Amino acid sequence: MNDDIKAVQSDVDRYGALSALSTSEGGQVLVKTLAQDAMSAIANLAGQYKTLPDTEMRALCARLSVTLSLYRALTNAQTNLDGAKDELQKLTEDSQ
Repeated sequence: MNDDIKAVQSDVDRYGALSALSTSEGGQVLVKTLAQDAMSAIANLAGQYKTLPDTEMRALCARLSVTLSLYRALTNAQTNLDGAKDELQKLTEDSQ
């Protein structure tokens, strides 16, 4: 198995695990909570941007960034899995 196939297989495994998590009951609760956390951070930024100290503004932005990254990882998992599976199929067909 060449390195490209190994790398894409690793992606398939990772996205498969994320997809399974996101479709589970607990994963759905997590996605909903992440969306609520993101909205809360946005509301805090919008409401306090004029008076918030720089360090607190950065902390809120960092919180929002992490929350959105986790949200995207879970909500895009199935799409990423499908793409990785397609790529893996192409790679394995080309290597034969």
